Amino acid sequence: MANVKNLLKKSTNLGANALLLVSTLLPTLSVFSAQTVYATTQAPSTGGQALQPTVYDNYDTGAHNWSDSSLTNVVRDSSKWSALGTTQISGNWFNLTQNTKNQAGYGIFNASMDMSQNTSISGMFRTQITNPTAGNDFNLAGDAVGFILTPTNKAQINANSSKPSSNNRPVNFPTGAGLGIGGLPGSVFAGRDLYYNASSGLADDPTQDIDGANQWFGQSPSPIYATVIRTTYDSKNNQILATPGTLYDQGAGNLIPDPVGTYNNGSKYPIDKWGGKSYYSAGSAAEILQGTLGKQTEDERVTMTWTPDSAGATTATISGTLTYVAQACNSDGSINTGAGSATVSQKLVLPRSMSIGVVGGTGSNYGNISFSNNTSNITGYRGTTSAQVNYINATTGKKIATYPTSTITANVGDRLAIGAAGSVAGLPGKYTYSAPAVPTGYTAQSKVTFGGSFDANGVLSGDVDSTKDPNDSTNSTGGLTIINYDAEGANNPNEINIYYTPKSITSHIYQALSAGSPGSYTLTDSQLKTLGGADFSGFASSTGSIGWAGVNPGLGTQVSGTDTSGLNSSVPINVSGITDNAYTYPILRHRQVTSLTKSTIKMWTTLGRLTQGKQVGLSSKVTIRT
Repeated sequence: MANVKNLLKKSTNLGANALLLVSTLLPTLSVFSAQTVYATTQAPSTGGQALQPTVYDNYDTGAHNWSDSSLTNVVRDSSKWSALGTTQISGNWFNLTQNTKNQAGYGIFNASMDMSQNTSISGMFRTQITNPTAGNDFNLAGDAVGFILTPTNKAQINANSSKPSSNNRPVNFPTGAGLGIGGLPGSVFAGRDLYYNASSGLADDPTQDIDGANQWFGQSPSPIYATVIRTTYDSKNNQILATPGTLYDQGAGNLIPDPVGTYNNGSKYPIDKWGGKSYYSAGSAAEILQGTLGKQTEDERVTMTWTPDSAGATTATISGTLTYVAQACNSDGSINTGAGSATVSQKLVLPRSMSIGVVGGTGSNYGNISFSNNTSNITGYRGTTSAQVNYINATTGKKIATYPTSTITANVGDRLAIGAAGSVAGLPGKYTYSAPAVPTGYTAQSKVTFGGSFDANGVLSGDVDSTKDPNDSTNSTGGLTIINYDAEGANNPNEINIYYTPKSITSHIYQALSAGSPGSYTLTDSQLKTLGGADFSGFASSTGSIGWAGVNPGLGTQVSGTDTSGLNSSVPINVSGITDNAYTYPILRHRQVTSLTKSTIKMWTTLGRLTQGKQVGLSSKVTIRT
């Protein structure tokens, strides 16, 4: 609990050799009332509601779980997915690669998953090469086909998808050996590594072999079939394996090599070399006209499951076991019961909210890699993250001290807005919060913006008008789309900013020598009013000499600002030294006013000395008008 109070003093005596500062407030000026700020309190209800920053800090949209039937309908609706990289959607098929070298295509579900809960995804992958010759098989279609888990958001995935590949380590690119996750921090690939880039067994060198040492299967020149679970270093350059291995290529987003032991003998990464069972089909008449005489195809029914060690854990990271199972299908889509299967598992420690989806990648080998969404399924809870509502002084661009930032726990993929309170469920759901009352010292709400960041001085910049969604350019229904972000890294992109216009204040500062100084001239309130008028409008000059006698014995200035804020503008007052009889008066500098509030103006004055060594005092009269 914190109290905000005004401490007003008529005068402060700091001694004979110090500055005398007198602050006088006009009778019409109100004083801040004491306010109570509550900390770490959760609003009792969920969904869109009125924001009350002096009562509650935290809010929650709710709707973090859905029934299995509603989720199934959402998952099989391709409009609820995002086609990223080279992916093209045709009906319920996600065509991840287009028979071209060095491609990375993704289908990312628009809702993330809560990894503190049991989670699964299933469906069918198709890997296909055209016009195969004797001995050719589906593995020549590329480098990667499988599922992806990543704490990054869709914009980051899409930007990373075009990063060029290399034949050297570290593998921080998504194509070829990158398995779709190279360059994406803290990410997981579970699926087929169609060309396992390992040592020949003749010169094992973990600093050179892309996928690690001693991992050759002894199949050359036959195809290499590998079913794997692989990961990248997270944003802090740490492994996300439950039992980390040797730190080769340590760096955020780099694919972690597996330099430990031989195949399935001490390896930190599970590998299954099941070959699957592909089938050949002749090209259709139309395909033959286009040059496709035949196709070698591998259809696999696949499932990835995540089992947390402690379901419902509230920690930021969740430990658990990831398992991937693949079964070959016949050409009619039925399971080929005689073809066997591949199963790999891995213990991992993952962030609480992870984006989930499918990925296909090619390198020097290429073909068509696709995912069928016709019979796919996802189970689990929705992943959440924090959105912030900041209350901003429209003049300074800084947060309003009496209105602490509000935090809203929201589903990734949903949208938040400011307006008439209300809630609409779904994917995306939309939750609208009403703005709080205008804070004391402010006149009105001026605008709402999204995004932006605060600099070292606490000033917000880079935000955009609320008619635009910086997190989703396809958003046509309004609001801010909530996206995953790395809480340990970049600035939170889920920011809503409500601006308020502060009341205007004008200050008038009058200076004269204090009593006791040689040639001093003391002004009473009535004399000061006579000299400058009721509102001190006569004091507009910012420089000049103090007069020791005469009609206007002093120097005035006017400074304009806003209530509870810094100043719009202010200039230092410089007073040149003059000689009066035997005394030489020094230069007096009244420094720039740096803070203007209803209660006080902070001022600093540099005092020189007389030639005889006597200190010069300075008296300041301050009046504030609203």
